Amino acid sequence: MTTSHLGAAAGYVRIKDKTVRGLMEGAVDMHAHFAPDGHRERSVDANELMQNAADLKLRAVALKSKSYPSYPLALLGKQQHAHLEPLGGICLDRDIGGLNPDAVEVAGRSGNRIVWLPTFTSKGDMTAQGKAEMGISCLDSKGNLSEATLTVMREVQKHDMVLATGHISNEETMLVVRKAHEMGMKRVVITHPITARVGGTPTMEMMKEYVRLGAYLEHCFIGVTGIGQCITPTALAEAIREIGAEHCIMSSDYGQVWNPPPAYGLKMFIATMLAMGLTEAEVETMVKTNPAKIAGLR
Repeated sequence: MTTSHLGAAAGYVRIKDKTVRGLMEGAVDMHAHFAPDGHRERSVDANELMQNAADLKLRAVALKSKSYPSYPLALLGKQQHAHLEPLGGICLDRDIGGLNPDAVEVAGRSGNRIVWLPTFTSKGDMTAQGKAEMGISCLDSKGNLSEATLTVMREVQKHDMVLATGHISNEETMLVVRKAHEMGMKRVVITHPITARVGGTPTMEMMKEYVRLGAYLEHCFIGVTGIGQCITPTALAEAIREIGAEHCIMSSDYGQVWNPPPAYGLKMFIATMLAMGLTEAEVETMVKTNPAKIAGLR
């Protein structure tokens, strides 16, 4: 049995390991990093990532690479772990040609399930590094969604993939979400809106508008702990309560060398949110029901 002091407002909160294990069984991590990675060292390679997920009885895990489509590795993992559904995806960063509709088309035809808009080479991220001219924007010179962005969105919809917002700005995100709603897209994820130091940090009103338009908010444990912390567990739990767990998913976003492997990060996230007073039903909605629905798992 695990005892946590995190829920201080309500006194000591005792979290049973059996409860956490039960929530892990059948869970889906929509955001996990792995090696090989051409930009940084990772804590696990793809095989270790999927082995850990299988060991902890996850239903599915998404392999996120910022350099190449990951479905070939996911397919190999599926062949090794019959009860795990590894998910492939593609990040539209500079390594893949940016907002590259042809890459999205091929990714969709070859089995990838998730498309992330630009992440570490987005306009915002590159501007923060003093390299604004190298950043990828989803907007044209008039401040509207660019034709490349619109074509990418059409390809995502055509192949019934998930569209995740990556590290794009609040302005870009709102335009993307509104257009996705207009197009009737059902699988839209706002990537770590308040649990990351990168990308836009929306207000509560913005997040409520995102979910009103049918998008899901992906909260990641990396933003709650350690080097990447930008929000306290208490504040995150309060935000989830205000928005509603039915509009949120919980992911690890782990894979950094200073953190535990992603599957164990998700386990820690579950225990932390329970310690914050979220109910088992709320956590189950965010780690099982919603991500499975978004990913199209049957």
